Amino acid sequence: MTAQHEAADREEDEMTTTILSSLQSSDRLKLLKMRDVGLRTLLHRAAQRGHTKSVKAILNSLTEDQLKQLTAEEDINGKTASGMSSTSGKTHILVCRSRSMIVAPEKFKSMPSL
Repeated sequence: MTAQHEAADREEDEMTTTILSSLQSSDRLKLLKMRDVGLRTLLHRAAQRGHTKSVKAILNSLTEDQLKQLTAEEDINGKTASGMSSTSGKTHILVCRSRSMIVAPEKFKSMPSL
């Protein structure tokens, strides 16, 4: 796990933004594609934990082509970041293949993943 994974886990938005903005575009994508033991990317982890600011920082740091690549990445269970639901109990994030995301209240957690 990288320092960036730790920042995404803790919703260290400023650290996430600073690290991402300090890298060249190609290096940024390499960092964002790094995996933990569950093969989750930074985007998976931030979405799973309901960290909306970190998810936005990640999405905004990518070109359209990079965004398509990253959102297609699957974890060990075959889930993309779009399929990850927040375990924080506060929000449910749906990461789209565009620069957007949907944050829904807890009552919508029963909605099926895409």
